[in-house]
Amino acid sequence: MILALMTSGLSCVERQDFDQYQDLDIIPKVPASLLYYEVSETALNNAPIGVPFSEDYNFDAFNEDFIADRIIEGSIAYEIVNTTSKPVDIVVTFLDENDRELDFTDFSVAAATSEPFVLEKTVAYNQADTQRVVKNISSIRIRVINRGDNTSQSSLKDPKVIFKSSAEFKVRLK
Repeated sequence: MILALMTSGLSCVERQDFDQYQDLDIIPKVPASLLYYEVSETALNNAPIGVPFSEDYNFDAFNEDFIADRIIEGSIAYEIVNTTSKPVDIVVTFLDENDRELDFTDFSVAAATSEPFVLEKTVAYNQADTQRVVKNISSIRIRVINRGDNTSQSSLKDPKVIFKSSAEFKVRLK
């Protein structure tokens, strides 16, 4: 009986492999809001046609070494809602710390008619793009250009152009 208990105990013991941690990859997808911008139809009407509204925003979120060295790939999603009577062009430019252009995305947004005009676009960044662009973003420039007239008024309530963007990146934690 004792011999049976000893042999059964030996056959169930397996050596533990604590080196599995070295093979473990932890790569979550991390979402982040980037930029929210809006311009009213009144402001569009008060500006000369073809002259852009332009604003720069400081953006150093990805410049921290812990983040910059671990971002693998990702995407930036844009949503533009136009409730104005004007078609607009929008250009989003990512700049480095010396104001050099890293990348840009442009949009041609139709005027609203009886319903808001909604434009959605997602831009993917592979690992090479991430190394070149995302890790070096120091500021974001947005330009909105009225391609319509400067007298008409939308029949929709509180007409404006709303620009929203968000990002989702894979980050290697280990």
